[in-house]
Amino acid sequence: MIGGSYAILSFNNIKSKPSNDVLDGSIETSYLKVRGMTCPTCVTTIKKALLSEEGIKEININLEAETAEVKYISGLINPEDIISLKIFTSYYDAEILLEEEFNKFQIKPVFKAEDFVDSSDPILGSKDATTLIVFEDFNCKECKEFNEKIKPKIIKEFVDNGKLRYVFKDFAPNPDSINLALAARCAQQQNKFWEYHKLLFKNQDKENFGSKENLVSYADEIGIDIEKFENCIINREYVFEIVNNLKTAEKIGINASSFFVNGKVESIKRMSLYYEHIIEDAIAGFGDEHEH
Repeated sequence: MIGGSYAILSFNNIKSKPSNDVLDGSIETSYLKVRGMTCPTCVTTIKKALLSEEGIKEININLEAETAEVKYISGLINPEDIISLKIFTSYYDAEILLEEEFNKFQIKPVFKAEDFVDSSDPILGSKDATTLIVFEDFNCKECKEFNEKIKPKIIKEFVDNGKLRYVFKDFAPNPDSINLALAARCAQQQNKFWEYHKLLFKNQDKENFGSKENLVSYADEIGIDIEKFENCIINREYVFEIVNNLKTAEKIGINASSFFVNGKVESIKRMSLYYEHIIEDAIAGFGDEHEH
């Protein structure tokens, strides 16, 4: 099996159909959504690795759409063989698309990260810097680890020196997450968002960490006016912003806590592993627009 320097491309539940370019009825085509491609070098690397596998005849990659079309000889390689390929080192995320899904990705509106920044968003860094948006759920386990281990490095290495603007947006897909997001926003009302943000992740593993009693306790710990804080929660003053951010995430194509930077959606896992590479590419201007 072929190895390389960037990633494992893992495929699941492959869907394929006979290609129009049929050789003795044995050529089939599979359609992929591949996330994590940041520049043309990624395309070259993926093509070279896949084409070296016996049975794979052709691969066409659309960097902007983050899609790939793979043609293979069914007599030499089965869909299960493609599913099992580990051709890089866990750098790319991929999923299989139906042909109609694949086609929808080829023509897409252009999105820029800075277009989604609102005045109500908690922000660290200069408005003139490259924009990184984090869509975050306070119930997200990977987010807890990221905030404890990686975020301080990003702030020190990129935000503090004026190269990056770090923007928070709520990703609250259920009532429990909405309540946590509301509490953080009510802390923001008293200019204590980032302190409260840190406490929520710090206490995430505690029993009933999102109970009203605990949410008030965290606020008290960082010197928030409790009466104003409780009234803010009771009146659900920031529900509009929270729901609107979830709609924004859906528009971009985000269905879990993720980052939007470099014109692309990046998972928490990939950002944790490769934040320097991803952010440096964004600052350099690679892929500063995202089509979806």
